[in-house]
Amino acid sequence: MHKIKELSRLKGEDLRKSKDVLAYEATKICHGQEAADKARSAARRLFSQRVIRDTELIPTYSMAIDDLGKGIEAYILFKETGLCKTRGEARRLISQGGAYINRKRVPSFETIVGIDDIQDNIILLRAGKKNYLKVYIQDS
Repeated sequence: MHKIKELSRLKGEDLRKSKDVLAYEATKICHGQEAADKARSAARRLFSQRVIRDTELIPTYSMAIDDLGKGIEAYILFKETGLCKTRGEARRLISQGGAYINRKRVPSFETIVGIDDIQDNIILLRAGKKNYLKVYIQDS
């Protein structure tokens, strides 16, 4: 109870500490300590300013290189991979500046994503601040 009272008094930037503790403890209760440790580690890697190297921590979606063809419009890719439920939602996400491909903001929903965007057989997508997806490109 002492720890809860201490964390509930935090404000502003310090509030992140409370959120971190709450997320860790909730995950630990629901899934066990090992899962909580893994989730905390993944979150810290994903949301730090460093380049993501440990991509096993990010959900994946497989796509054949032929599916990229001569390229696919960004909003269609975000819909097809499941990061957005509809093409309209994907268009809004991109036009509001919340879509990223390989850590670069997508400038327009008509942006073409193609083989030049593949880095080490993946294309890293991000929708908003926290939703990452690794598109693994397979040879056909």
